[in-house]
Amino acid sequence: VFEVGPNVRLTLLNVTIVQGRSDRGGGLFNDRGFVSLLDCTFAGNSAVGTNSPVARPDLDLGEGQPGGDAFGGGIFNRGWLYITNSIFVTNRALGSLGPANAVKFAGGHGGNSHGGAICNDGGRVTIVASTCS
Repeated sequence: VFEVGPNVRLTLLNVTIVQGRSDRGGGLFNDRGFVSLLDCTFAGNSAVGTNSPVARPDLDLGEGQPGGDAFGGGIFNRGWLYITNSIFVTNRALGSLGPANAVKFAGGHGGNSHGGAICNDGGRVTIVASTCS
């Protein structure tokens, strides 16, 4: 829903982010920015790994590729993130399935899932008086 670039400042007050979907931050992707969330709700957002190519028996593609990883159903953070008095509910991260082809090739493994509510990747996160469920 929101993507914050490097050195960008964003403050959200009394905002509800619902049913966003991406492979990185279903509700918000903070890519080295400065984000403040005050009295916000993140509900039903999903990070879903991208599907991998499926091996075809008529082509010599080798083994199937692994499924894509998913990072932060509610938020994927690589920057500075301050959260106060906010709610995270029913957000999820789902790595994709790896392909399987029993005819000729082995399938790749499924993708990993990182952080249903928040996935932090080297950023700084402060959470005050907030709920995750």
